[in-house]
Amino acid sequence: TQTIAGGLNYNDTWKKKTEVNASYFYNNLTLDNTRNTSRQNILPGNEFNYLQNSSTENKTNSNRFNFSVDHKIDSFNSIKLSSVFGYQKGSNAKKNDYESFVPNDKMLNNGFSNTSNTTEGYVTNQELLYRHKFKKKGRTFSATGSMQYNDSRAKGTQNAINNFFSNGTISQRDTLDQVTRLNSITQSYGVNASYTEPLGKRSLLEFRGFYNTSTGDLDRKTYDYNRTSGTHDKMNTILSNAFENTYDYMGGGISMRTQQKKYGYSVGANLQHAQLNSHLKDSAFRIKQNFTNLLPV
Repeated sequence: TQTIAGGLNYNDTWKKKTEVNASYFYNNLTLDNTRNTSRQNILPGNEFNYLQNSSTENKTNSNRFNFSVDHKIDSFNSIKLSSVFGYQKGSNAKKNDYESFVPNDKMLNNGFSNTSNTTEGYVTNQELLYRHKFKKKGRTFSATGSMQYNDSRAKGTQNAINNFFSNGTISQRDTLDQVTRLNSITQSYGVNASYTEPLGKRSLLEFRGFYNTSTGDLDRKTYDYNRTSGTHDKMNTILSNAFENTYDYMGGGISMRTQQKKYGYSVGANLQHAQLNSHLKDSAFRIKQNFTNLLPV
């Protein structure tokens, strides 16, 4: 196992009103594993030897950048922007071969399997926060807008042959030769708002409202090897699918918070309505569901 990692961090205050933070982190991981197995089954009437050799290699590279700016507009208003960007790339390869035979070296079965996968993905999160303090102590208003986006792609191959012997000759052979491609995109947007009103010196009421929507789109295609064309262009419909879904939820709530010298507590509830729409592409399969829930806090 080998790991290489490092990062940079930057913090500063600009003109006493703006706090800036930025960081970058890099991580590289490589894992190699080799295993050799020799097994002897000595159960009377079912004696045989089994040999297996396998090796795996995993590699991952990831980059992550964080950035935030917190600016005080005046004594009552401030705004904060937070951003995250990430990129990751990885690969995985595994090789395996085996054979089984009885003590007189008469072959029972043998075969091999080779698999490989490569992945690549981008992710970004953005959040903008606005805060306002009224002249009355404890009375505040805040609003947050957020956005998330994730784009990931993968490609995998599978190649395997298993031979079964009878009286020293191959009586049956199973083969597998496939290529799989996967594309997935998810994104979400949200708005949240909160207002607090003081109740005496140590308690306050909080009113909140929210709306969030997220969408997902997944496309998975698996192709079998076509001996006629010599390429992987034969669609495997059982192992392929394309799926899209949308999930929206909105609502509001109220809670009371109290902070005493030695203890504090908060109690409240949210009323939330949600809607789910899902569609399996290239088919008539659809789901549309609605939910309304009272969520205690």
